[in-house]
Amino acid sequence: MNEQQMGPFEVEADCLTLVNTLRQQRVDLTELGAVCETILQAEGIEDCYTWKHTHREANAVAHTLAHVQIDLNHCNSWIGISPSFLLNDLYLDSSHLA
Repeated sequence: MNEQQMGPFEVEADCLTLVNTLRQQRVDLTELGAVCETILQAEGIEDCYTWKHTHREANAVAHTLAHVQIDLNHCNSWIGISPSFLLNDLYLDSSHLA
């Protein structure tokens, strides 16, 4: 990462196999292995990211976003505000916080 970029980041995923593979920086011949290899080849990735498993029940926002059709011709950013279609999921996710 160069000085203009932000970091470090914590990446959460509900796929435990993916998280464990990325933590161990191992690559196999499966489709998941190909995805992990692409991620791990990014310059400076080992210094800037940590990988954390999050149970799906505590990750409703990510699940909803993965299923929302977003028009790639438009920029979507929700800095400081929450889109109305995520409010219920934000509430559910916050109930899982310690």
